[in-house]
Amino acid sequence: MPDTWKQRLAAWKQRFRAFGKATFSVAVALVGIAGVGAGAFAIYFYWNWLNPVIMGNNPEHLRNLILMTAGLITFIISIWRAQIADKQAKASNIQAEATIEQIKIAAQSQITDRFTRAIEQLGKSGDDILFLRIGAIQALERIGNDSLGDLPAVIRLLAGFSRQTSIAWYESIRNQEGQVVVTPLDVAEAVRALARLNDKHLEFLREQEIFIDLSRACLQRLDLPNSNLSGFDFGSCNLSNANLNNANLSDAKLWNANFSNASFWGANLSRANGLIPNFSNAILWYANFSNTSLMGANFNNAKLPHANLSKAILDDVNFSSATLGDANLSNASLRNANLSNAYLQATDLSGANIEYINSDMEPMNPQEEMSKLLSEIKYDKDNPPVNCPEGVELPPPRDG
Repeated sequence: MPDTWKQRLAAWKQRFRAFGKATFSVAVALVGIAGVGAGAFAIYFYWNWLNPVIMGNNPEHLRNLILMTAGLITFIISIWRAQIADKQAKASNIQAEATIEQIKIAAQSQITDRFTRAIEQLGKSGDDILFLRIGAIQALERIGNDSLGDLPAVIRLLAGFSRQTSIAWYESIRNQEGQVVVTPLDVAEAVRALARLNDKHLEFLREQEIFIDLSRACLQRLDLPNSNLSGFDFGSCNLSNANLNNANLSDAKLWNANFSNASFWGANLSRANGLIPNFSNAILWYANFSNTSLMGANFNNAKLPHANLSKAILDDVNFSSATLGDANLSNASLRNANLSNAYLQATDLSGANIEYINSDMEPMNPQEEMSKLLSEIKYDKDNPPVNCPEGVELPPPRDG
């Protein structure tokens, strides 16, 4: 028998079974109704013929019997219809789940296509397609927001693009005279996209222990005000002349990073850590460095008025010619720090370790020079600086 006839026969068998089930259900319901009616009639017959005295004295019994029978039949029909409705609801739920699964598969397929196209566009080089690459970066950012499963791949891709492209670009122009070093537009957009993704999905990224790696990237004059750069790895990164006002760099890695001439007005660098980062000539008004570890950092000629460096580890740091007026260095460690020519008026050094060696002092009387340097500092009388250099006289404690 051909396969088509077999298939037709199987289909007819399936229809017959379905018809049989439906007919059986209807038959059962009719038999139930008939049984209820027969029972009601038997009861009526009993009361009407075998017990005529009662029926005669109370004719409402018949009416009550009829109402009871009708109610019982209605109850049975309701149960039957409820069972049918329940089966239909279960079938609808199964169909809905299948539809949702199909939608998910279609959406994932669409995301995969978008991801592939964005990578192809991002990999193209040349100034003539600069905005095509920027569009690809924005598309990848949307994919990262739409699909958390693809977010780690998006972050690795954008971070890798930022590092490799910026390094190659810097190598191509570094020896050109008169060239203004400004981060390319596509790299700048990639870094900003990473900052936005980091801000929106910070909790998820920390749970997955995903940190954004921009180490060794060349990001000079990059504009990143109010950006969330928490946890970023800026190791050996060049951010000279960058605008980082009010940026969040908490928990960032700053190993050997170059922030010279950068602006950090109101930035948060709490719990950041790194060796020998360069903040020379940087503007750091109201910056928060509390609990940071910045051993060997260079703050030469940096502006740090009202900055918070409480409990920071600043051993071997160069603060020469830095402005530290009204800065908070309470309980900071400043072993061997260089504070020559620093401005320390109203600087809070309460509880700080200020045992340091200032190589620029005249060897004839370094204690006198250090006492002069510290003559305007502020500290609590109950919490004076600790480990002061021998022979150095501190000014009286100041209020506030």
